Amino acid sequence: MFQINENKLCSPEDRILVSCSGGRDSMVLAYLLREAGYTIGLMYIDHLSREGASFSDSLHVAKVASAWDIPYYYRKFHYRSQKQNSNFQDQARKFRYQVLQEKLSEENYSVIATGHHQQDSVESFFLNLSKKSGLEGLLGIKMKQDNIVRPLLHLTTDEIDEYYQNKGIQHIIDQSNYQNNYKRNEFRNTVVPKLLNWDENFIKSTHTSIEYLKEANQWIEKDVEIWTLNHVNKKRDILSIPLDLVKKHHSPNHLLHRILKNRGFNISQVNEILSAQNSGQIWIGDQVQLNLFQSTLYLYQKPELFGSRQIPYPFENTSHTNLEKILIHQSQPKEFSGEIIGIPLSKQNSKLMFRNWLAGDYVKFPYGKKKLKKVFVEHKIPKIKRSRLWVLAYETEVFWIEGIRNNPNRSSQELFFIELLKK
Repeated sequence: MFQINENKLCSPEDRILVSCSGGRDSMVLAYLLREAGYTIGLMYIDHLSREGASFSDSLHVAKVASAWDIPYYYRKFHYRSQKQNSNFQDQARKFRYQVLQEKLSEENYSVIATGHHQQDSVESFFLNLSKKSGLEGLLGIKMKQDNIVRPLLHLTTDEIDEYYQNKGIQHIIDQSNYQNNYKRNEFRNTVVPKLLNWDENFIKSTHTSIEYLKEANQWIEKDVEIWTLNHVNKKRDILSIPLDLVKKHHSPNHLLHRILKNRGFNISQVNEILSAQNSGQIWIGDQVQLNLFQSTLYLYQKPELFGSRQIPYPFENTSHTNLEKILIHQSQPKEFSGEIIGIPLSKQNSKLMFRNWLAGDYVKFPYGKKKLKKVFVEHKIPKIKRSRLWVLAYETEVFWIEGIRNNPNRSSQELFFIELLKK
């Protein structure tokens, strides 16, 4: 009945955290894993959505865990604390996986197991189909996704029913599953019975079709991977994508979307990029930025997301820079080996920081302030390079810019000095 070994879902030494609602599917999963000799723990996440009934259900899971002498974990999901008008099921799903990952890390588990089965995967297929999903949205649910496994995904509900009846497994029934207040519930309770009445093998046949689609998707992914290795260059974390070659591909929209999809770009943005005419256009993704220069797309991290690379004064950690050492001098040294920066003495105990430049940064000159962006323009520094340059700043006042200038004329101020020694 199990296909853990065949699908390489986990190994005998894995410690498995089971997401257990107390319902039929998750209880069958827990019984099967225990019967197979795996070390498991049960986690119940209370959605507080059924006027106290969900807490009563948690006691059943706790009782089973106690009888088996295995760990039991409990967490509450407070939907009211989430954003207004947000989708309950979506928020609850995200919360479940978040706390399961946290518990996995805290308690030294290696795998999370959920009780999804064939019908769950088929439901996802049709719900995504109604959203005008691309091929990847039609692949159902993955049997293994990173450290999450779904050992029942190849089973039908009839096969699961037969197992729990033969084993006499006690489980709770969530009455909210029969209420059609969510799309998935409505599809399950109204559409699926009609489809099964039309063809009793409908779920199994559709699941087989999904498996064929997964194989086709793997072939496409391999094709994209080979194209990327041959044509996309990477230098200092900047990807260069030749847009002219993308357009010559037999499916340019699909190819570029596959390259950019995991970086926060949707198909509408891809279509816009492919039809762009003006060099210098910019598109913003979740974590990265795209710049079009002539016929090449340059992809790099957005500057404002580089906070993890900031190094605060007194510069205890420079591992992310090309600096070997940073020395502080109270007066200008007569002999030095690195680059010298003069900083107003008034800033000596301030929160000076090496970081990437940010919008709003400026430099002080004897005649006034100048936006750092204007300094870049004057020195003909392209936008792509700007995002990778380091500056030394206090808040938005910049005292040094990597590779551009030592620091502006501050001869009228009392200074202390920073010496930069490069690797």
